[in-house]
Amino acid sequence: MLKSIRSKQIIVTGAMVLLVAFLFSRDIKGLVKPKEETSKAPAEGQMMPEAVEQQISLTEVSTTGKNMINAGLAAEITSLENAYNKAADKDKVEAAKLLAQKWDDLEQSVPSALYLEIV
Repeated sequence: MLKSIRSKQIIVTGAMVLLVAFLFSRDIKGLVKPKEETSKAPAEGQMMPEAVEQQISLTEVSTTGKNMINAGLAAEITSLENAYNKAADKDKVEAAKLLAQKWDDLEQSVPSALYLEIV
């Protein structure tokens, strides 16, 4: 009786080892792209021309940001921007810092980031 139980345990353990080895040898579907998708990709020389880079304009972003805030704050930003545009080169850095801080206070991160780029 002892031999039959031990042999059953060995057979079950061996089957489990084979099952685990088989499962580990398989590819994970989420990590491997199917063959059809990879063969449809164009060759390196046939790629589409690079898209024209769209530049982010400070005036466009500022105008969009002003539309999102109330008129009083927009007027204050406009006066600060006019002062920035009229400032000398060495004073532009301070004006840009002030504008970046003001936009950041108004929780408009894109205009703030563009003015911080100037700094």
